[in-house]
This record gives sequence, structure tokens and C-alpha cells, in this order.
Amino acid sequence: MSSCETINIPNHIRNIIPSRIIIQYYQFCKETCPDTFKPLGKNHCSTFSLNDPSDKDWHQSCDHHHDDQCEQCSLLDSSFQLLVASTKHRTSNCSPDRIERLVHRMEYSFELIYDWKSHVLRTIRQDGARSEALDNLDSNSIMICKDWVMKFLVKEHCETQRQWFGL
Repeated sequence: MSSCETINIPNHIRNIIPSRIIIQYYQFCKETCPDTFKPLGKNHCSTFSLNDPSDKDWHQSCDHHHDDQCEQCSLLDSSFQLLVASTKHRTSNCSPDRIERLVHRMEYSFELIYDWKSHVLRTIRQDGARSEALDNLDSNSIMICKDWVMKFLVKEHCETQRQWFGL
């Protein structure tokens, strides 16, 4: 929370899939402190993070500010900056070309970490949409989920349908 207060999450809640933990955490915060709870910063508001400012169809406004910052996210950013600065200043026995390559590799790795964070956010959001769609199904409807990878696994491994479904 933005007040740095620690809230212990019971183990039986931790056993639920990760996206449910987030939903339950928000619900818990709204129930226990409805007036003071506000989502953290830009990285933790999925609506804000998934917006595309250049396309109005992919832009949704929030009813809160994104001023607060998560301590772990700030620590991650400052760690990246510290690593780059240390590499530039403490590798005096390396050639400038080698230092440049090291810094480039580090910056590329940082981009991959940020991409991974974005992927996790999208995954949570998509799981929420899937859960919402399942909750809204009536008794005469079905939902078929087919991942892109699922199309190719059977072909790649030459399995029959019986083998694929474990019958």
C-alpha cells in the first residue's frame, strides 16, 4: 500500500492462481479501508498501463492519479541505473568498445525485463476477461478456448486426438 503498511495474505489465498490474488487483494483493501485505498502508480494500474495514447479506441481514463510509486519498481529502476553506471566507471581495464557492448547488452536485458512485466500484466488482464466471459455464460452457451500454440503441438508431435486428450 502507499502507506507502506504490510498486509499479511493467508496461505489459503496464496494457493489460488496469481491473478485471483490480485483481485482478492484489491477487494480486501476496498473492504478494510474504502476511503484511503488507492491503486499505486502507472505500473500497477492495468487500465493506465494498457492505454495507447495515440489511439482513442485503445484509451480509457482512470478515476485516480498515478503519482504514487511502488518501492519495488523504484528499486528495480535505480538498480538498472546503478548497474550501468558501475559498468561504465569501474571497467577501466576494458576497451571502450567492450564497455559499449556490455552496456548495450545490459540495456537490452532491461528492456526484456520490462517486456516481461508487460506480458504479466496482459496475462492477468486476459485471464480476467476470460473469467468474466465464463461468469456471463448462460446454461445454453459454451466457451471454446484455443491457444495459438495448441494448433501446432498436435502437428509437431504427430499425436492422434486420442493421445492428445490422454484417452
